[in-house]
Amino acid sequence: MGSGGEAAGEAVKAVKAVKAVKAVKAVKAVRRSVDVAASHSLDSPDRPPPPYRPTAFIIPEESLENVIAPRPARNHRLDRGRASFERKAWASAYRELNAAARDAALCAEDLERLAFTARLLGNQTECADLLARAHQEFLNQGETARAARAAIWLAFHSHFRGEVARGNGCVARANRILEAHAQECVESGYLLHLSAVQTFFEGDAAKAHALFVEATKIGERFGDRDLMTLARHGQGRALITDGPG
Repeated sequence: MGSGGEAAGEAVKAVKAVKAVKAVKAVKAVRRSVDVAASHSLDSPDRPPPPYRPTAFIIPEESLENVIAPRPARNHRLDRGRASFERKAWASAYRELNAAARDAALCAEDLERLAFTARLLGNQTECADLLARAHQEFLNQGETARAARAAIWLAFHSHFRGEVARGNGCVARANRILEAHAQECVESGYLLHLSAVQTFFEGDAAKAHALFVEATKIGERFGDRDLMTLARHGQGRALITDGPG
């Protein structure tokens, strides 16, 4: 075992020595080519120097590891906007995300964040525009469930602003997307919640309550606190309106 280890060590040394010799020869070859070209131009200034042909100039493989591709500049405004959103510092999130959007296009998730903060700060038209853009970006990325959710939020927003036609169109679009999605997802619970809200305002509190209950179950199944909170609130309003059964 000892002799085998020594042999391996000697082999490694030999390889390194060969590489070193090759590197030295390559450098000498380059220098000779440059010297020949220089002396030729001095002796015969009217004649062009011979073509420059360095021989076997090899870059050691290990040196390639030191070549690092330039990294794109980090968008610190975007980082601050996301952090502010997580802290629920809505004004700061809105300001930083808007600033980041001037530096580069926002992804679908950040468009949603910006839409949410715009709504909370009273910028309703901007919110609708951002949700529509987020919806399209999610579709472009192939994230159909998230695209459906953006359409559902836009439907909520439109209905509460009295834009019934636009809201109904968003509901129809979300329905088509989720039918094509063909997998159970939490977005189906949001769509059910929206249907319950519509039913409630149409005057059928009992049916609305049943729909709110189903939406709550979906929220519990997927662990979505937002959906559970919305649907339970709807249950309470429906019970108050309908009275004890």
